[in-house]
Amino acid sequence: MDNFDWKLCRFCVAIFDDNATRRDGVKLLLDTSEGFLCAGAFENFNNGITDIRSCNPDVIIMDIDMPGINGIEAVRMIKTNYPQLPVMMQTVFDHDDKVFDSILGKSQ
Repeated sequence: MDNFDWKLCRFCVAIFDDNATRRDGVKLLLDTSEGFLCAGAFENFNNGITDIRSCNPDVIIMDIDMPGINGIEAVRMIKTNYPQLPVMMQTVFDHDDKVFDSILGKSQ
């Protein structure tokens, strides 16, 4: 990242996803897309508030179903500490109740 031109970065994104293949794929996509940078990629939200503080993202991509602190509870914690920070939920599941709970957690 020593040669990275920060003026080109419009969105710094943090990823929270326990699926390493998906997490690494999204990170690669962000890092190779102009205007985006993966500020941090994390396998869980167990230290999420500290992780957010350390990487200072503009937006978060959050998996709904993770071990430990799941994405739904993570959104609640994020909105308590960082009410203006946008969170985009992602999941491979089509469980309406989980999607609804993530919306109630005020993800965007």
